[in-house]
Amino acid sequence: EEETPGAQRVAIISHGFWQRVFGGEQSVIGSAINLSGRPTTVVGVLPANFALMVPPEALVPANVDVWIPYAVDYAKQERDSHGLTVIGRMKPGVTLPQAQDEMNAIAARLYPIHYTHTGFEVKVVSLHGDIVRKMRPALLVLLAAVGFVLLIACANVANLLLGPSATREREMAVRAAMGASRVRLLRQLLTESILLSLIGGVFGAGLAVWGVDALLALSPADLPRIDEVHIDLRMLGFTFVVAALTGILFGLVPALKASRINLTL
Repeated sequence: EEETPGAQRVAIISHGFWQRVFGGEQSVIGSAINLSGRPTTVVGVLPANFALMVPPEALVPANVDVWIPYAVDYAKQERDSHGLTVIGRMKPGVTLPQAQDEMNAIAARLYPIHYTHTGFEVKVVSLHGDIVRKMRPALLVLLAAVGFVLLIACANVANLLLGPSATREREMAVRAAMGASRVRLLRQLLTESILLSLIGGVFGAGLAVWGVDALLALSPADLPRIDEVHIDLRMLGFTFVVAALTGILFGLVPALKASRINLTL
């Protein structure tokens, strides 16, 4: 009923607007504000992390402070006006093909009346897929490039570790003669390799913190959710897990060679 023309005007305000104008007071709910000379009742405040995700071509500004219902008599609207962006929530268990079939059935009833000569059609797409469709290929290529750079760097470090491993055979022999088991020797060498990879992970994380601003400056303005790009704890945790796994996997060969442990595969 809030979208009915002539109904009492209500609004939801952004968290920032609530803090700036109303000082974060809870009493704002139910109060009236003046919008273009019309009294409007505030019925809600959006959370601080709210972001409306729509494709760039929808031309929706990102810094909206007040949201009001779209109170329009649709029966009086022209059928050739396609400037409205609509987002729908599907019921649990409903797939995109099922939603497309239902919209096709609705469209089939409308085509003979309004769209016989227009070629207009209804296409149902996921919101996430629609937002990232332009940038997804580029981001996947970037991800693959980073993966290959990591593999190349790991292979180079592994080759560098193979050289010193030959000179450490005497050290390993002395340790073995003093009672160190092969597992103990392998554990020592793997510890050194993991420590080296973790140090590299620390420097890499530091470079990421320093370079994220430069990366954002070079990124296209229509990159989805670009204002949310930042360094977080999950990324740091992932970095150190990858660094530890890298140290284990690519430090295993030099460690096995230096400790003269033979594996039967």
